[in-house]
Amino acid sequence: MFRVVLPSGADDSGFVGWLATRIKATTGSGLFVVCGQNRGRGGIFDYYGVPEAAVAEVAAVLDRLGADHILDEALIRTVLAAIAPHVGLDTVFCFDLDGATVSAHYGGGPVATGWLVGTIDPPADPRQRPETATLRFHYLQVDLDGAVTSGDSTANLERVPDGRRRIAAT
Repeated sequence: MFRVVLPSGADDSGFVGWLATRIKATTGSGLFVVCGQNRGRGGIFDYYGVPEAAVAEVAAVLDRLGADHILDEALIRTVLAAIAPHVGLDTVFCFDLDGATVSAHYGGGPVATGWLVGTIDPPADPRQRPETATLRFHYLQVDLDGAVTSGDSTANLERVPDGRRRIAAT
């Protein structure tokens, strides 16, 4: 069993599905989830259980998700939507990276579902973690009101002082 804590007010439904899918695709294991909320302790607490035989593999997936990877398997939440009017503060992006190719599935806030695909420059090198990189991508999304939106975008990927990554539209 392991626990994931999300901030108070966060919608964890997309995250639960994303993490379950990632674990199933990577290890072949299923899992169960017990969801709870405690405002006094900071927010949403989800408890996940996996079969004992899969513990080592699932632990490796979780370690990789928490490691300092540039974008591969990164989960990024929108924190400022003023410059990105097609997403909201509850929009969450689930990234994957393969060399110079970056992709993400996203949703939440005004977005029912969305996809982006593009490139990262410089390409990811597992031996190096550059301080900055540039993302160029095309996105396609369906909003909650049924509107379909698409376009091209460029963003800077940078490391913030506490070690996390930030993507800022340019």
